[in-house]
Amino acid sequence: MGYASDLSEIANVASILTAIVAVLAYGQYTLQAQARRWRLERYLKSVRHEGKGQKTVLHLMARLSMTEAEVLAAGFHSRKVVPKVDTDGDGKADKLLFQYR
Repeated sequence: MGYASDLSEIANVASILTAIVAVLAYGQYTLQAQARRWRLERYLKSVRHEGKGQKTVLHLMARLSMTEAEVLAAGFHSRKVVPKVDTDGDGKADKLLFQYR
C-alpha cells in the first residue's frame, strides 16, 4: 500500500510539472515570434525611405539573421507589413517582397 500511494503522488507532481513546462515553453515561443515580428517591422520601417522600401525574403533573411520560415511567419502575422508579389516579363509571380505599410 505504501508504494502505491507514493507512486500516485509522484505521478501527480509529474503531471503538474509537465503542465508548467508546457506553459513556459509556449510563452517563450510566443515571445520569440513577437520579437522576430518587431525586428522585421523596425527594419522595414527604417528602410522605407530608400526607394520603394520593398525587400525580398532573401534580403531580409541576410539582414535579420532569420530563417526563411521565420521571415515569412513574421511578415504574414504582422499588421504593419504588407506582402507584395513582383512579376517577371511574362507576368508570372517572380519574387515575394515585404513592405512596411
